[in-house]
Amino acid sequence: MMFEPGGALPWHLELLTNLRRAEQGRLGHALLLVAPPGHGIERLVAVWVSRLLCQNPAEEACGACKSCRLLMAGTHSDVMELYPEEGARQIRVEQIRALVDFASKTPQFGGKRIVVIQPAEAMNLHAANALLKTLEEPGENTLLILLSQRPAALLPTLRSRCQQWSLAPADLNNTLAWLKTWAPDEQTAKQVLGMARHAPLTARALLDEGWVKQRNALWTNVRELLEGRNDAVTMTKSCKEIWNHELLPDLLAQWVEDWMHVEAGCHENLHHPDLLSEYRLILNRGLSRALLVDLWQQLIHVRDELSGNVQPALMFETIFMNFARLTGRGVLS
Repeated sequence: MMFEPGGALPWHLELLTNLRRAEQGRLGHALLLVAPPGHGIERLVAVWVSRLLCQNPAEEACGACKSCRLLMAGTHSDVMELYPEEGARQIRVEQIRALVDFASKTPQFGGKRIVVIQPAEAMNLHAANALLKTLEEPGENTLLILLSQRPAALLPTLRSRCQQWSLAPADLNNTLAWLKTWAPDEQTAKQVLGMARHAPLTARALLDEGWVKQRNALWTNVRELLEGRNDAVTMTKSCKEIWNHELLPDLLAQWVEDWMHVEAGCHENLHHPDLLSEYRLILNRGLSRALLVDLWQQLIHVRDELSGNVQPALMFETIFMNFARLTGRGVLS
């Protein structure tokens, strides 16, 4: 987490204001902050914690006192961050034991000792159980902050011992206005937001990485596949550079989701509304809803499996063969 100077993002302000109000007496010793992916909850926490520990706080942390300088250098003695170690997926029990030792000590700056665990669902069972005692009997002036995108994955006994706060999904119009600062035009901003499932920071990253152009090229290839002017093997090879990017199966899944919505007569809240007229051409072929649902489930499975020991070439070749089957012989009338 970067404790660098800078304010909260527009969609953070309501939760940040509520947390600051709670500092006056309603703030628990253990917080579970739940946020959608791509909304930058880490940045919100950094802004809030910086001000909590600042020696000269105003609206924001001053950025100049000793506490602020140590935070920005990553060497503040009263702050501990827990996350999966390099090359690991889980937070281990040994890390929680180090947390327990940290939380038992007196703050060196006379304020709070703060522990941030992210993502909280990365704790394995032993680690989560080891944390329970600390949640029940925290050290004096200790604040535990658990960040999660999937709170249901946490132990119920752990969730029940935390004060839960939720970051609402960013308002679409406000997010669009924010994103247009970097997008060349409003249409591009809308396209990249759809690709990001309306997650603002994900959209910003995709915009910087040139994914709008990649989306358009991929869509052209999918259309050709459905029309019988492309084949699964060629399609798979054309995507080789992005095989391991989870956006590839997710983007394909978004198109399938859009098709199912349009087929059901729902034209609002599409991921890619600019493709509606082309969707209709495809759906005029009479795609089977059962086949669409099966294909969507395959794509979600592939997205979740990409980080494991898999062979993406074989997976995507199968996926693209199933795309081609959606239109029978693959020729649009």
